[in-house]
Amino acid sequence: MVWLESDVQKYIDIKEKPRDEFSYLCELIKEKDIRIFIEIGLWRGSMTKYILNTILGSFEEYWGIDTWRKFSSTDIKMDAYYNAISDQQWEEVAFRSYQNMIKFNRFRILRLDSIKAAKLFPNKYFDMIFIDADHSYEGVSKDIDAWFSKVRNGGILCGDDWDRGSVRKAVTEKEKQISILSNFSSYKRYWFMSVEVNNGK
Repeated sequence: MVWLESDVQKYIDIKEKPRDEFSYLCELIKEKDIRIFIEIGLWRGSMTKYILNTILGSFEEYWGIDTWRKFSSTDIKMDAYYNAISDQQWEEVAFRSYQNMIKFNRFRILRLDSIKAAKLFPNKYFDMIFIDADHSYEGVSKDIDAWFSKVRNGGILCGDDWDRGSVRKAVTEKEKQISILSNFSSYKRYWFMSVEVNNGK
């Protein structure tokens, strides 16, 4: 499929309605007393803005990671769309998320590749890590490998797009490898690994 620049801009400008999963995640964050949270892959910031508007007071730190640039993966359909976005459009989308840092003082952004960003944080730093970046099998697998050790004991590693075959395959395989360390569940398009025991030193 060939994307026209005008079609890409229309998609960028869509005001996404809050998904049922957004409110579910907010309730889980409150229930589990999540204080330090990171969202990997912000895109247009729909979920970010919903969470910050709904339960900002729950957080000590809310981190966001995204590159907002063209990238290559093994997901051909995804590549066709993201690579049709111009550099100017990427900057426009990134700027919208930067504005959230001004509005919400506990929100911080790192414009980095997720694997590099993971190296900045010590192990067991986060209460919850939400992965929604590269949706290819390889991308999800690498993100789980990079971030799993960053979740505290009793914390949660989770993500979006459980309905995608590539995501489901990667998450399922990784969950089997670390099943002794986690309890797995899903809710609509979201998946969750609840970390119960030591996940790295």
